[in-house]
Amino acid sequence: MKRGMMHLAAIVAGGVLLLSLLYFLIVLSPAHTKRQSFDRHVVRMKNDLIQMTALKSQWEASVKSRAEAEKTIEQRGKGFTLLSHLEGICRQLGIEGRIQYMKPLEMPHQEGPIRATGIEMRLSELDIRAMVLFLYRIEHSGQLLSISRIKIRPSAEEGKRSLELVLQINTCM
Repeated sequence: MKRGMMHLAAIVAGGVLLLSLLYFLIVLSPAHTKRQSFDRHVVRMKNDLIQMTALKSQWEASVKSRAEAEKTIEQRGKGFTLLSHLEGICRQLGIEGRIQYMKPLEMPHQEGPIRATGIEMRLSELDIRAMVLFLYRIEHSGQLLSISRIKIRPSAEEGKRSLELVLQINTCM
């Protein structure tokens, strides 16, 4: 009977092993795979949330910046022109006689209430101090002016060293 019991024990052990294998293949393995997939999805969603939070911050900063720009445009009034403002800066610095030309730039047409305008300007016989003060007054005027292009060339006339400045200044109206 020992032989029969051993045979029966081997069959039971094989059955248990087979049932364990089936349980693993049918229940545990798919559950583990789904869990891994779910974990990857959670990580992806967290990254998306972080990105959305960053985009929200950028959007809020953009809206705030636009509101400040619109307020600045409103405060400078309807009579503001870029040409007269730049001439005023030159007058304040005493370099209005050094303006060679000022011509309007063609800007692409934009939809909406705000439109871009620009002027190209050439000044000659400037010293470094006058040039730096002029550029500083443009950039820090509080009138939404920006220098989009600048070209500085040295010039020497009659033994006197000076600079020639060609620049493009843009703003919104």
